[in-house]
Amino acid sequence: MTVVDPRVLRETVDGSTVRIDFVVPDDLEYFDGHFPGVPIVPGVVQIKWAIESARRCLTISGAVARIEALKFQQIMQAGAQITLQLEYAAESRKLYFAFESEQARHSSGRIVLAESAS
Repeated sequence: MTVVDPRVLRETVDGSTVRIDFVVPDDLEYFDGHFPGVPIVPGVVQIKWAIESARRCLTISGAVARIEALKFQQIMQAGAQITLQLEYAAESRKLYFAFESEQARHSSGRIVLAESAS
């Protein structure tokens, strides 16, 4: 079985904000070749998880227009317990995200969504 998503421990939605506590699985498919002996979650996967979580929990739509203020501060490894914080500002169509653990902030940024086609 291929594992492509984190193992969610708890998920809380409050209006336009979401908090998801999860564990990075040891057998995550994205670890293949990234990097042997020291598996880390690629940045593009973190962005994918933020977008997919927002679409699921906040029912937002629209293609990604651009990503702003993207920062990768600390690597995210197998077995890490992580909290994903999401906040959606509907008027600006910006999704703010941050992946954090007790040890550090792992990544953060803003994802700007394009207007949905009518």
